[in-house]
Amino acid sequence: MFKKLIGIIFFLCLSISYALESRSYEEKDHLYEANIEDNLLESENPIVPSADWSCWGWKRVAMQVRDPHSGNNDILSLSTDVCVRDDLRPLLIDVYFHEIFMSSSFDEIHYDLELSVTHKITGATQSVINSFRQTNIGNGGEYSARNSFPAIRSGDYDINVIAMKLIFRRNGLPTGEFVIQDDDSRQGTGHVAQTSTNAQLLALFEEAKSEALRLGQPSHIYFSSGYEVPMTQPGSNGGNYSSANDASLVVMPFNWQDRQFVVPHLLGDTHEGDAARCEGNPNAVTSDGTKQIAEILTVSEAWNKMSNDALLLMNANYFDTRAQGNNTTWLNNRCSTPLGMYFDNVPDGPTNGTHNEPNVLFPGPQNYIGSDGSQIPLDTLFWTTNRNTYIDLIHKGSPTDQAVEEYALDLIKAGYQFIAVSGSGLPLRATSSDPTPDTGSKDTTRIGLALSDDSNLLYIFQGGAYDNGFSRLDISNLFNALGVSRALELDGGGSASLALANNQFFLKGRSRPDSSCNISGLWCSPVTQPDGSHRPVPSWLVFKRNN
Repeated sequence: MFKKLIGIIFFLCLSISYALESRSYEEKDHLYEANIEDNLLESENPIVPSADWSCWGWKRVAMQVRDPHSGNNDILSLSTDVCVRDDLRPLLIDVYFHEIFMSSSFDEIHYDLELSVTHKITGATQSVINSFRQTNIGNGGEYSARNSFPAIRSGDYDINVIAMKLIFRRNGLPTGEFVIQDDDSRQGTGHVAQTSTNAQLLALFEEAKSEALRLGQPSHIYFSSGYEVPMTQPGSNGGNYSSANDASLVVMPFNWQDRQFVVPHLLGDTHEGDAARCEGNPNAVTSDGTKQIAEILTVSEAWNKMSNDALLLMNANYFDTRAQGNNTTWLNNRCSTPLGMYFDNVPDGPTNGTHNEPNVLFPGPQNYIGSDGSQIPLDTLFWTTNRNTYIDLIHKGSPTDQAVEEYALDLIKAGYQFIAVSGSGLPLRATSSDPTPDTGSKDTTRIGLALSDDSNLLYIFQGGAYDNGFSRLDISNLFNALGVSRALELDGGGSASLALANNQFFLKGRSRPDSSCNISGLWCSPVTQPDGSHRPVPSWLVFKRNN
């Protein structure tokens, strides 16, 4: 009883002391910020911020928690502060603990810090829990813990230090545990600057557009350090920002001198020769009986099959990754099937079109199949090559919606030659609350294409790291910055690959890295898969000059 009374008296005295000192806090904050380096020298792991750091100020914390082992009330008092390095990447957030006091004796503290940062324009949030350990410490000690976020998007960030858990130990045994959260948590902001303005980058686009229209020559713009990918989010809460990722943007004429500049073709499964391998594999089938008879090819293998006079090659549809027979996978068997519509009846292609059976429009399932087996509708881009050439994007409202199939059948009936590929229509799939194909919110490698609203230019975008790359919303905002109202995102992540014939493009932006393909006269986009290899896929789209 006496120990409990002493604890209560101590806690009351501590609270009164805090109240008396509150008037001098503003002065103390200024003194702290002016002499931050001196304060940090007392810490076990001093971090010396540069001149562009901003600090939120000291905040006193006092709490008591009943120790389940002894039954006594443990008392903690300390001050927290947070300092943020603005402008530069990564976004560094240092959390400080000053004048640490705990009523029970200790010689070690274990810290668990939970933080999140949210990009204000896009709402993209990244959260972490970091752990730190401080030894040989007693009352009155200091500690600082550095937390790092990639902050790939420029602009303002909301920072939330959600919880700070301190576990005190003596001789390896716990003596007290406290969680600083709720009213005692810390919130503030940070900022990451653009390395170049959207206006400067958009001027690069305008130059590429002008050359495409005047000279009939496509451009390859490569984004990297100093040339960030510009994006514009529409709406009252939108704005301009950029992403620090390596990426490619191809700008080419859609029509040139009263004719189509390029002709598209798809890699079709002819079911003959080496294209009959999967048809003969009894394991190439899913549990629901879906045959996986499309051979998968890397970008180099696809180029070798489709490269006669090719200008550009890119991967296309999502594909079926479900488990196959006898505990095998699509990668083991090197067999799969494109998802959604994958159709080509354009003459003179490298595989003479697609050869889907029994449905000529769909080689396999008509919808995207989620990891839980759910079916998610896919949107389809149609590109006609005869009569009046155009590109159209048809959204599919539900897994059973027949609008896309009916549109294709009408084109065939009318005698059109066209290709059709399925993916995620933008901006709809970037902002919809409904389930969307693949992982739209994940920052990863992405690829997409679009026709300018005036139907004069074709845009192909590919890029981003496998982790900390682009979200679907980012890609939608990139096309919005280009003035494009509709686009199609194709299969991303490790699948996203782009190959360009050398000496056929004006090169702009940063110097592009060496080709990831060992083929003379060909530049391939960097590999982003963690294993360092090109991912083989069953669907490929090639562009050839319309000679």
